Amino acid sequence: MKINLLFLFTLLFCFSALAQKKGKPDLKPYKDEMKRAKKGDVQAMMKIADVCKGEMMQIDEIKDYKKAVEWYTKVANQSANTQLQTLAKYRLFQLYASGGYGIGQDMNQAKTNLEQILPLTDLKMIYDDKPNLDLKDFFEIYLKAQESGSDPKVIEAKIQLARYYFEYEINYNIALQWLAKVIVAGENADASYLEEKWRTLFSVYRYSGEKEMTKNRLFDLLQKYIEKNSLFAKVERLAESGKTSLPNYRYTAQVANQLVETINTSALSPEMRLKVYYWLQKHEKGIPHYVTLRKVAIGAGGLDSATTVFCKDALDEFKTFIGKIQTLEGFMQASNEYPSLKGLINTNIELYKVHFEGNIYPVIALYKELQKSDVKELAGEILYSKYIKQFMTKVTQVIDAAESPRKLLDIQKELDANAWLKAEYVLQQEKITKRLESMGIDSTNKEFLYEMATVEETKFKTFEQGRYYLSNLEKKFTPTDKGKKKIPTNTPLSNIPNKELMKNRLLTLTRNKIITDIVGETPNREQIQRHRQTLLETWLQPEGMSKYFYYTSDSKFWFSGDIKRHNVLYFYEVVRVTGSDTYTLIIKSVVNDNSYLAFSSTLKANPNPQTGAINVNIFNAKYKGYQWLRNEGESFRVTYDKDSPTITYETTGAMSQYEDKNHGYNSDFPLKKINARDFSEKSAIKTAVQAFILLYNRALLNNYN
Repeated sequence: MKINLLFLFTLLFCFSALAQKKGKPDLKPYKDEMKRAKKGDVQAMMKIADVCKGEMMQIDEIKDYKKAVEWYTKVANQSANTQLQTLAKYRLFQLYASGGYGIGQDMNQAKTNLEQILPLTDLKMIYDDKPNLDLKDFFEIYLKAQESGSDPKVIEAKIQLARYYFEYEINYNIALQWLAKVIVAGENADASYLEEKWRTLFSVYRYSGEKEMTKNRLFDLLQKYIEKNSLFAKVERLAESGKTSLPNYRYTAQVANQLVETINTSALSPEMRLKVYYWLQKHEKGIPHYVTLRKVAIGAGGLDSATTVFCKDALDEFKTFIGKIQTLEGFMQASNEYPSLKGLINTNIELYKVHFEGNIYPVIALYKELQKSDVKELAGEILYSKYIKQFMTKVTQVIDAAESPRKLLDIQKELDANAWLKAEYVLQQEKITKRLESMGIDSTNKEFLYEMATVEETKFKTFEQGRYYLSNLEKKFTPTDKGKKKIPTNTPLSNIPNKELMKNRLLTLTRNKIITDIVGETPNREQIQRHRQTLLETWLQPEGMSKYFYYTSDSKFWFSGDIKRHNVLYFYEVVRVTGSDTYTLIIKSVVNDNSYLAFSSTLKANPNPQTGAINVNIFNAKYKGYQWLRNEGESFRVTYDKDSPTITYETTGAMSQYEDKNHGYNSDFPLKKINARDFSEKSAIKTAVQAFILLYNRALLNNYN
């Protein structure tokens, strides 16, 4: 700051001269207090003394320190009230440390009064945005400030002494004088900031009686001295931003961090570093917030409780957080629970607790996440070391939990690929090899069994995905040597190399898996017809054709069968109507290599809720006018009981007229279950249809008996 030094010294001299002039306090309003004071009332004495002393920034004309000293001395000497006695001695310290208004500055008297009250009261001023002040250090700082030169500690003492005079309301003019000594000795942004701030407060008080500036004026002043690199202004601006609700003056996390980056925190006292980090974390969220909270907690750990009382909320928050993340599992849980930490570590906690069910890949993924710089910074060095130990224990548990060949082979593969695992688990490698050998897995079949397990665990969603997977698998197991002869298709299996056998088995397994994943085990008619063309494509053969035949002849909802009656072969097909409990039934008769439609109707199969048996109703139908007319009032009804090897039946309506037991088998044959061990809807229907063809053949068209 550029300043006219002659003007400054003249100004300071004027302030000093004015400060020496005794004023005349107006005691007329305090006549009653004066009467009581003269009679020895210490409360009244204190009141009169305070009026004579006046407030620091009140006009000089009303201050009379000589009278104030007289009254404060009487209270200090006469009062049995320790609290008033202490306050009176504190006031005497203020007056003697200042001087003027009828008394001379007397540092010996000031020190005597201060030393008498220090054991009785706490005279610390704790701030959240600037260095604390403790009045017990006043005279030590006073002596240091007397020194000359540009030693930073001397400069700091002068500024601190100025703050003592101003913030303990000792003397406004003396405070400015000490700042002036710093400013004239060289540019000092902190001294200049305090000087302008106090002058502004003085003018505000004299003009309006207010002791604080408006927010607009304060923030403008702070911004001005931030640009001049004042540490006091920077920290106060950071703090004010954390306190204000005015959006124009509230910092974003980015701006707050940018401001802190301009402060050399390593050069700060522990106390000021604590305050910087305390206000910084107020602006931050997520990982940076907790990282800065840790710095607050570390900083507070080396300071007394009185100094750290202002940041109790931050310390409590960090205590709760650190309590949650004492273990790696707790750290992962917090990463899932705290919205601001979402995504830091992505893992399934429940699977983690059961050792990922022996799967190594989630462990590898977790290891990579633990290497993130954010994780290391958030956890801190000590906790992070604990996490790594706990993680390595978890790896051992995962290896021990691996039971299937695929999981063990995955682990062995990762042990070979990751140096950090290989170095740690030399003994585990030997153990895994022995476990694999006990399962019949060695170097000759390891690759095959691994691929087989991979196929079994892969979920195919589209035929295109399946075709791509199958193509890669075939390339992987096909020799690449151009000179190798292709093995003829008629070569005996015993002469085919092991790898060729493995490839064929894998391709068969894969084609079946693709079809089952996409079409399903028991598709309905629409699903089968939708996939028919793909199932019959070359790349899915022979499994595609085989599956299609199964779906249309022996699956749960689409199946067929045949039975010979005398010289006629009857072929039947049953297909469930999608979305209902009804099946269509087609029966054809084959005579002299010609097939004829013999019957077309529907049937239903329903469980009996009382007995648990399955009831099958085959409804009668007649061929009229080139169509089959069904009649649900006429049926062949079968009861398929779980515990009986045979069925029972009855007819309703006119169905009984079609009975014909001349079927050429033993009389009990039609009633025997087709598959007595399979108690299912499919077996019940097949048995019922066979019994219907044999026992009620007259219901069929072109009956040949």
